[in-house]
Amino acid sequence: MHIRNLFRLFSLLFAVALATTSTFDAAAQVNALSPLSLNIQAFEPITLDPALATDKTSNLVIDQLFAGLTRVVEPTGEVVPDLASSWTVSPDGKVFTFTLRSGLVWSDGTPLRAEDVSYGVLRSLNPATHAEGAYALYPIVNAEAYHTGAITDPNQVGVTVLDATHIRFTLRTATAWFTSLVSMGVARPMPAWAIATWGAAWTEPGHIVTNGPYLLNAWQHHVRIILTKSPIFYNAAAVQIEQINMLMIDDVTTAWHSYLDGNLDTVSLPGDVNVRADPILS
Repeated sequence: MHIRNLFRLFSLLFAVALATTSTFDAAAQVNALSPLSLNIQAFEPITLDPALATDKTSNLVIDQLFAGLTRVVEPTGEVVPDLASSWTVSPDGKVFTFTLRSGLVWSDGTPLRAEDVSYGVLRSLNPATHAEGAYALYPIVNAEAYHTGAITDPNQVGVTVLDATHIRFTLRTATAWFTSLVSMGVARPMPAWAIATWGAAWTEPGHIVTNGPYLLNAWQHHVRIILTKSPIFYNAAAVQIEQINMLMIDDVTTAWHSYLDGNLDTVSLPGDVNVRADPILS
């Protein structure tokens, strides 16, 4: 499984487990090629829009559906290329130029271009979008002024599309962590045509257009989310789990019995259940 996906999925499960008396993580026993079934309890994602997500569950799903220019490898914090194959930094540390990988496509087959990255950043900064996390983009020249409405021309923001595979960011001051910043949801490319067509409903199944390692196969609100491996993701060969089922079972006891029935691969235990620790997993 893609390392980003596995870590983020299990990180959320661990956080959820801390709220219970005891836990048992069976994920280590899962065949990597089989569907992975997880319980995210009653944590319905607030949104699957990368510009709007602020909660852990939303970002958990978004990280599977949308890739950024870079990604941060946990737990080391190392920044590695994702959609960008490489980047350069000016001697004064104020100009970052990213080169996109060749052959990138959206889930509907549309080529992914540097313009889509620019659109995503400027959409997050647009006051009309109401992106709470847009402040993270303030190191970019005029980003704060545009986000707060002090200026209204997005062309004054320090984001320049050089050609289909190159994008340049001009910063107010040298910002060494900018390569980490562009891994965030507010800086990810977004499909302007899908958003223009469907508006707020653009993230629903059948409407959503994505570029990450997984596709949104189904979203039965407050019940389940089903993700399936994207065959056109640039690094699909590294994605070993074909399907991820995210269930929203609020009751811990019900979830425990679902685990016992083989319908969940990991679960938090009810407080009245005692399980001898497996020395392999402890």
